[in-house]
Amino acid sequence: MISSKPSTRNVRSTLLMIGEGDTETAFLEHLRALYCGRNTQVVVTIRNAHGKAQAYLLDFAKRLTGNIAYDRCIVLLGAGIPWTEQSKERARQGKFDLVDAEPCIEGLLLSIFGDPVPDHPSTCKTAIEKSLPSVKLTEKEGYTFHFGKGLLEEVRGAIPKLNELLNALEGR
Repeated sequence: MISSKPSTRNVRSTLLMIGEGDTETAFLEHLRALYCGRNTQVVVTIRNAHGKAQAYLLDFAKRLTGNIAYDRCIVLLGAGIPWTEQSKERARQGKFDLVDAEPCIEGLLLSIFGDPVPDHPSTCKTAIEKSLPSVKLTEKEGYTFHFGKGLLEEVRGAIPKLNELLNALEGR
């Protein structure tokens, strides 16, 4: 006998997040662990572009979204090089959202942590190593203690790039 009950199956949206390199990818994985569980609105896939240039990142995103239909794709650039106008146009054509961690991923992490953010990426790397000497930023587990959900929620309103990432993970 076939049941006449209507289906109550929830459809979850799909999000592809591409990190430029190991640090960006580990950070995104940490955020996914905090914000996306079994009962959330978004299914998140994270991929590592292994530190290549902007053109490669966009080609990588295009290849990945060409094989699987994601509802949204975010590309996180953390090398301290702003997106070029040409890259922005390619992203618009591919329907990718571009997020650049300013001045670099380590600078974004310093701002979350509440430390001053130097202007130059190499200075940011030195500063984050001094603030968090035992933390491996290329491993998701390195973020667990210092970048908890409470801290992220506390500072997200003051850090637009972080807020953009968290909104995407929450399905907004």
